[in-house]
Amino acid sequence: MDLEKKSDALEYLHHTLILQELQLGDELVSNYIYNSYKSYLIEAALVEVGLLDKSFLKPPGMPIPKPA
Repeated sequence: MDLEKKSDALEYLHHTLILQELQLGDELVSNYIYNSYKSYLIEAALVEVGLLDKSFLKPPGMPIPKPA
């Protein structure tokens, strides 16, 4: 697997961990991953490295975007 893809996924996981450590609540953390303006990029990065199933990507059938 490409190091850049793993690095992108790790960046999102690290940010999620910080939100949890700050005890901002499970709802906020969940909204960051699944409902924020970056949610598609987060989900796509996690799918790329095998941490999420492709069914999490919305809408179905769209290609995974490449980060700028």
